[in-house]
Amino acid sequence: MPSTLTENLYPQTGTILEGPGSLPITISVKIPDNVYSKMQFAMHAVHITFEKGFNNILVLLENPPVHDLYNFLGYARSWATSLLFHHESEDEVMFPFLMTKLDFKSEVEQHKVIHSTCTKFADRTLAMQNDTSLFDAAELSQILLENKDLIFQHLSEEVQDLAPENLKAFTEQELTDMTLRLNKYSKTKADPFTTFVYMRCHTPPEYKGFPPLPWFVRSFLVPWVFASKHKGYWKYAPYSLS
Repeated sequence: MPSTLTENLYPQTGTILEGPGSLPITISVKIPDNVYSKMQFAMHAVHITFEKGFNNILVLLENPPVHDLYNFLGYARSWATSLLFHHESEDEVMFPFLMTKLDFKSEVEQHKVIHSTCTKFADRTLAMQNDTSLFDAAELSQILLENKDLIFQHLSEEVQDLAPENLKAFTEQELTDMTLRLNKYSKTKADPFTTFVYMRCHTPPEYKGFPPLPWFVRSFLVPWVFASKHKGYWKYAPYSLS
């Protein structure tokens, strides 16, 4: 299924990043330099991972790996918990800041419905993971499909509402300070063994350069340390961990 996010939002560049097996891959998107465009870019890159995970799980539920349900359900649950954390960081840091000058009431209301869907999906996948005899692919698919349109609408509209012309209601320093607070919140509160790993293995190759990560983190900590705790989960992810 094609993404609902704006296609070709960012231009191509010739940046090279080390890929699997030390082979070079070309990053086909350029990270914006100015703070106004960078915030929209960051949200665009993050939302791609949630769209990809949603669609991937739905496809896998059509022919689920019944002999590896524990790992598959853990993988599926990581989508829900990662999206819940992403929204938590927005609710705690980003939205209170933005709403001092902009109207993000629609996004706040959408979060409430999406939170309900993600919580229900996370609870059911955990219960089925603890007792795989409870597994019901149709039930899980139905939970996702109940609010599919709203989820994808939200992922698209939020990117559009963070357009640079809207964000210019704030100074560059204000946006920079908020971004630092948001990054600190994520680094201190996100689970590196699920949320961080989920994000990396659902980021398309052309976006792997964002956020910029040291080689040690990208090629060692993520695939060999953070991913090892639930290593069975990530075989179902669409992209490499590095």
